[in-house]
Amino acid sequence: MSDSSGVVVVLYTAPGCPHCSNFLPKFNTLSIEREAANVAFYNVNLMSGDGMAIARKNNVSLLTFLHSLSQGGSCLSRERALCP
Repeated sequence: MSDSSGVVVVLYTAPGCPHCSNFLPKFNTLSIEREAANVAFYNVNLMSGDGMAIARKNNVSLLTFLHSLSQGGSCLSRERALCP
């Protein structure tokens, strides 16, 4: 994943995960609100395509998980994003 934006935020989700289902609408809203703010948002579905390989490459083992990267690929933050 590459983007010309200053920051890339990646959300790792899986179908059927209740925490993912709760957080995804908030993530989508935030991505729309920040569209022009030099931040790119991506959702990686672990059960689709290369989702699991991308998660493994980035050492993601928990859901729901957010990974923030600088444009150059440096890790800015890694956090579990649980929603009640």
